[in-house]
Amino acid sequence: MNSKVNVLKKKWLAYNNCAESYNSEFSPGRILATPTLDDVKAYGIDNVFWNMGALSHLDEPWVVNLNVQQGIQAYLTLTHCHDKLRRIYRETRQAIQWVIKIGGDLYQIENCLIAETRETDVSTKIQQRLTEIFLVNHIPLSVLQLIFGCLVQKFFHLWMKWNTNCKKLLHWSKNW
Repeated sequence: MNSKVNVLKKKWLAYNNCAESYNSEFSPGRILATPTLDDVKAYGIDNVFWNMGALSHLDEPWVVNLNVQQGIQAYLTLTHCHDKLRRIYRETRQAIQWVIKIGGDLYQIENCLIAETRETDVSTKIQQRLTEIFLVNHIPLSVLQLIFGCLVQKFFHLWMKWNTNCKKLLHWSKNW
């Protein structure tokens, strides 16, 4: 029972602070009740305090005026659209960053494939990984270079499609 009293006390404190703040800030025609905690504990279930009637605004414009209601709906639609655009912009920027990263990775792999054919003295991690692929999977260097060439071709085909509008897109979405 003690835990329920503690919960009630926390809820009452939150309500009381909000109600006092509301009453002082807005000076409403109908002031919200701010009973003491002992009074709230003594209230029966049918007490008017538990009724939200004091918080209903039957004569407010957002309740009765169709234009205000439509304006609220329009505003909500607008904010939802902005949220969706923000997500689209973020995902677009992430996709462009991914393409730039993959391009850099492909460039490093290409350098390693070329360097692998020259047999450099000190192997990089990528060169070591490529050598491991050669040995474990018994794939000749020429086949790996061919696969890499096809991959690069697909990548650059995608990049060329994107490249025409990337600058405009990044400029357009910079504020989001």
